[in-house]
Amino acid sequence: MLLSFTTIHARSTHIQFLHNTLSKTCQKASRKYTLHRILFQSPIHSISMTKSSDSLPSSSLLKIPKPLDKSHPQYIPFDPLPSTIPLPTSHFLIVDKPLGVSSTDVVNCVKHDLSWYFQNSLQQRIDSFWQHNSQHMKQHRKHAKRLRELKLGHAGTLDPFATGVLVIGLEHATKKLTSILEGGKEYIAEGYFGKATDTQDLTGTIVEECEFEHLTKEIMENVMKECFTGEILQKPPMYSAVRVNGKRLYDIARAGEEVEEIKERTRTVYEFEIVQFNLPCVTFRVKCQGGLYVRTLIHDLAKKLNSAAHLTALRRTQCAQFGLENAVQPQDMMNRRADIFASKLIPLLEE
Repeated sequence: MLLSFTTIHARSTHIQFLHNTLSKTCQKASRKYTLHRILFQSPIHSISMTKSSDSLPSSSLLKIPKPLDKSHPQYIPFDPLPSTIPLPTSHFLIVDKPLGVSSTDVVNCVKHDLSWYFQNSLQQRIDSFWQHNSQHMKQHRKHAKRLRELKLGHAGTLDPFATGVLVIGLEHATKKLTSILEGGKEYIAEGYFGKATDTQDLTGTIVEECEFEHLTKEIMENVMKECFTGEILQKPPMYSAVRVNGKRLYDIARAGEEVEEIKERTRTVYEFEIVQFNLPCVTFRVKCQGGLYVRTLIHDLAKKLNSAAHLTALRRTQCAQFGLENAVQPQDMMNRRADIFASKLIPLLEE
């Protein structure tokens, strides 16, 4: 059977499209496997010694799974709440952020699941809105669309490799997130001495190697007390969300461009102590003002000690007045338990 030129061309184009799609899918799967292996199968102190090709990407690759289907054997049945249950209009939710997912993924997951759980109350809110604005439907259509789901925001991003307290504000509580963002924070951080990376953490490529055998706990504690406690000057790292001339620093760094000068910022470190000293790994506890970069703190400490270091693990244990005591656990987060999210909501206390 003879095929026309048009048919052959169409089929070859379709085959090329399938080939490109399959290649992208395979590359994505490969990256996911690499990230999973680095995060969950490698010892924490050896993560930084992987090849540059195994470095963690700047964006999150692990995604929070979709809610379980009702036919799934581990499915736990729960239905949306009735419309008689009021909406959480001024509440906070504290999440113990799971390892390997971004803060944005967590917020989007909570937003989707709580909006589903309170769907009857949300529908009642929309109906009430249209009753009062029925004569101006065109002007208010965009606002009505926003009322279909809960408004959420978070107080301070945690990188995908970091875990711990992530404060999420709902509806009117989002206006208080700025004050929480600027409030005090507490971290448990692990630094790996002897190697520095371009991002100052385990996601980057090794750019410097130094001796660390001359370091002792006493020497390190003295430098921490004298130079890195109280008010300090800190220069934001190149791989950060700080804007310079309207551009994010991480965008400038990835484009290979240079910045003339990054302004130093004054930050306060309230407490800085060693929890475990086992070179090349040292675990620290840091209590600091919001806006301080812990990875830069460890990088600068190592530089002051005539060595090099980068951050290999980070856990936020406190954010303003919120701790891990009433937080949604990582397993409940990954299992999409909207009923548990709702039970953990903390009402905003007006001053």
